[in-house]
Order: sequence, then C-alpha cells, then structure tokens
Amino acid sequence: MSEEIKSATGGPGCVVTFIKASAVVISVALLGAFLLLNRLAEVPREIFSEPFRHIANLIKPEVSVSTVMNAAVNSLKKTPKLVVLTAAFGVETKKISTKSVFWGYVSLGDTIVTLRAIDNKVQYYIPLDKISRESLIYDEINGRLSIKIPQPRLDENLIEVQTDPAKIEIMTSLGWARFDKFSGKKLRDESARELRNAVIEQGRDEYFLVKARKEAEKMIKRSLSEISEAMKKDLPIDVTFSQED
Repeated sequence: MSEEIKSATGGPGCVVTFIKASAVVISVALLGAFLLLNRLAEVPREIFSEPFRHIANLIKPEVSVSTVMNAAVNSLKKTPKLVVLTAAFGVETKKISTKSVFWGYVSLGDTIVTLRAIDNKVQYYIPLDKISRESLIYDEINGRLSIKIPQPRLDENLIEVQTDPAKIEIMTSLGWARFDKFSGKKLRDESARELRNAVIEQGRDEYFLVKARKEAEKMIKRSLSEISEAMKKDLPIDVTFSQED
C-alpha cells in the first residue's frame, strides 16, 4: 500500500516541492493583503462611511421633517376659516337734523337722536385655505419653526347687531319748533338702519385686531405642536402675519 502512495504522489521529493510552493503562494497572498490594507488606509474615510450612513438613516426610526410639515399644513387647511376671536361691545350713533325757514333766517331748532346699543357681537378669523407648504419653514440649524399666516379678518357675514329693546337706549332731543313724528321718528329709523355699519366700523378698530392677532398666534402654535411631538423635539414656533389683506 505504501508503495502505491509513493507512486501516486511522486515520492518524498515531490511532497517537499509541493510544501515549498504552497508556502510561496501563502506569502505572496499575505504580502498582497498587506499592501492592499496600506492603500485603503490612504483613501478618505468618508468614501466608506457614506454608504453605511445612508443605511443607518434608513434604519433610524425618525419621521421625515418634510412629511410631518406637509401633514401639519394639510391639517390646518382643513379649517378654511379659523375663528380666533369673538368680541362683544357697545356702539353709539348720533343723528342731527337742522331746519330753518324764511330763507334760513329763522331756525326751527335741531333735532338730535342718540342711539346706544350694548352687546353687539363680531367674529375675527384667519383664512387658512391661503396657507401653503411654503408658509412653514423649519430652521434645522437653530431648531426653530416659523409660519406666516394671513392677517385676522372681521367676518362681516357674522355681525350680530343688538335687537333686544332692553339693551338699546334711544334719546331724542327736539328743536323748539320741530315735531317728533317727523324729524324724531325719521332720525330714529335712520339710526337703527345704520347700527350695523357702526358695529362693523367699531369692529375694525386696531384694539380688537391686535387682540385677534394674539389669539391667532396662540391657536396656531397649539396646532403646530404636533410637529414637535412627531420629531420628538421642543421646537420654538414663530408666527408672523403677512401684509396682504
């Protein structure tokens, strides 16, 4: 049997030659690996880290900022008219009628009607349907959100003018030669018709518009708090108002 093995392998000399050849191959392979590692050490680290960073981003359980902000804008736009303030106030109107005869030489006196009505109500709203994705900006460097919204508007379709006689006071002062059923009644009817315009004019006062802006800012910040929750960050929110009507 041993003779057969020797014959197959070519004898002891061939075995030694095989071992030497294997050692040379292994040495060359180790040298090549060493040179390759040295060459790789000279390559910028970013080339290798970038693919792994991309994979890490795919694995990280973070919600896309753009996705969250788009969802927030869509949520706001579901309410086309966001009512930010309801105000109640009183208004006063005054009407004067002057009459004279004999080409203006003889005055019949002035009739004056003063009307006061309390608890008239108005609403202010923000047209959220005008908000777009460009209205909301995320400052990643400073960690802040900012949104620009339209100015609060007086809703002239929802003016509640006082009609309760108990909350309306009318004072009539007749001229010395005037009659109530003529000048007095006429002025009272005019005052009643103009009461709505008086409420609208008062509702446009800057005092109420400032209050409406403050309330709008609070409501928008509360609405956008979902972005902070989704991103797991306490993000300050800046609300500004556009100059367009």
